[in-house]
Amino acid sequence: MSEREGTVVIVGATSSIARELSRRMVWRGKRTLLAARDAAELSRCSADLRIRSGRDVEELEWPEEPGGSVELARRIISRLRPGPIFLAMCVGYLGDQALADVDPAERARIRQANLEIPVEVIEELLPAMTKQGGSILALSSVAGDRVRPSNALYGAAKAGLNAYLEALRLRTRRSSLRIVTAKLGPVATRMTFGMGRLPLMISPSRAAELIDKRLDRAEVIYVPSVWAPIMAAIRLIPEPIFRRMTF
Repeated sequence: MSEREGTVVIVGATSSIARELSRRMVWRGKRTLLAARDAAELSRCSADLRIRSGRDVEELEWPEEPGGSVELARRIISRLRPGPIFLAMCVGYLGDQALADVDPAERARIRQANLEIPVEVIEELLPAMTKQGGSILALSSVAGDRVRPSNALYGAAKAGLNAYLEALRLRTRRSSLRIVTAKLGPVATRMTFGMGRLPLMISPSRAAELIDKRLDRAEVIYVPSVWAPIMAAIRLIPEPIFRRMTF
């Protein structure tokens, strides 16, 4: 990919998929900003990317306190370069549905990581991005297409994220900004560790490769693409029948 002006921003940069994406997206801008809450791991990620690319890579620590996501967005804005902004929202948390059934804190973690934080960051950056152009990539899940009882809150939050991104495409339709939803199937990451080999599971590097190939071509990406017809069929199942199925 040819070198471009502007800034690449990876939020949730220490996740396995984000690391792979950053290596591919670093060429989209003059500067890359990596943001995450684990400062030590973030430092390792930025050093690795800097060595691999030889480019301007900065790290932004994500404040833990309430309102930290808004503060992070404001820190990002203060470091943007002129030109397009390429934002990748790589935050997510599968959580424990059984625990969430009885623990408000777990419910909050699932809701915040999968819906509230992406919305907060994107909304803060939206004025600058609408003005300067670029792309927003948000990592979502096929779980949001039809929510199952075993991960009900996670799926519902991802469904909310998908709806928000669809609405955002409508809001920004008169601008040059592109909004891309990547709906991932199972990926072999820390989030799925201990679940065994799930159907159609792929590696983080393969997921990043598939996203990168279609990032400039489609607004909704299924990763891998075989999930598109699968989820289309599942969405057609009438709710009374869906309720009787075992998940």
